[in-house]
Formats: sequence, C-alpha cells, structure tokens
Amino acid sequence: MDKAFNDGPQLGISLDTMRSWISWQLDKWEEWDKEQSDDSWLRIETGNSHWPTADRLLVHAFAPVRRYAERILGNEPFDDKALQADSFAELAAFGRECLAIHASASATFTTEQARAETKYQTRSAGEWTITPEEALVHALTHCYWHLGGVVHLLRANNIAPPQWNDLIFYAAGLHEQDQSASQG
Repeated sequence: MDKAFNDGPQLGISLDTMRSWISWQLDKWEEWDKEQSDDSWLRIETGNSHWPTADRLLVHAFAPVRRYAERILGNEPFDDKALQADSFAELAAFGRECLAIHASASATFTTEQARAETKYQTRSAGEWTITPEEALVHALTHCYWHLGGVVHLLRANNIAPPQWNDLIFYAAGLHEQDQSASQG
C-alpha cells in the first residue's frame, strides 16, 4: 500500500479515547434531553428520505459503529431499520450498546492485524477493500459527524443543542480531573 491510511508519525487518538468521548457526549445529550419539555425534538424532519427525522438520524449515526464491529467479529450485522426507539433514553442505550460492541471488536486485533486489508460489504456503497483499523475509525467519525448534523437540525429549529461537547472540551476536562486528583 503506497498511501497508508495511518502512515507517518504516530500522533493520534486511540479508539478507546474516541469511544469514551462519544460516550461522554451521550451523557451530555442525556442531561440535555431531560431539560427538554418532551421528546418532540426527535421528530424534527431532516429532509432526507433515508433518515426522515432526528431520531432516525441518531440511529444512523450509531448503527455503523455496531455494524462494522459485528462484521469484524464475524457476526451478522444488526439491521437498524427495525429498531424502534420512542425516547432519547432508548436511543442513548442503543448508542452505548454499539460502542460496547465496537470495543469488543477493537480488542480482537494486534496493530499488525488491524492494518491488514480485507473486503467489507457495505449497505450503500458495495464492497470495499479496507483495513479493520479504517473500518473502526470510520464508524466512530461517522457517528460524530451525524451527531453534529442533529445539532444543526436543532439550531435550524430554534432549539439550543447540548453545549461544550467537542473533543477539546473532553480532553480539557480529563486534564482538569488529573490535576485535581494529583493535588488531592
């Protein structure tokens, strides 16, 4: 492979850190959801026939986290089209389940194995030749991308979304916790 996906200096972020950050975001979303008068925000229309409402976009955000991991584990990928969630609490539980399956799949590889090319059958784009590392990273960045899409939907509908959930705030909070622990 002459253009390696993760070539060059290995300054990066671990999959565990990415999953922890997304889980931390789910905490913020759950806190935010409890402050809402109802779950009507989940039914905001997206303008996309594949994911017509915010709740379906949230399912779409997390489903690849689980599907790619299940493919890696050799399991039949979950069909998220059948998932029914009537509240954000149910969607958050689904998201956490997806993250747990992703963690399980990630734990099965050495670095060398994670970077070995393999074929993946996708639902929308056919078959790709990628590495497990690329699949696992893609699933998490896909999730965060679509969480941002829901934020934009909320703002477009004059609803203030959860705040301060970018990676930099997560990192700063961890550093603050470390400093407090070392001073305590």
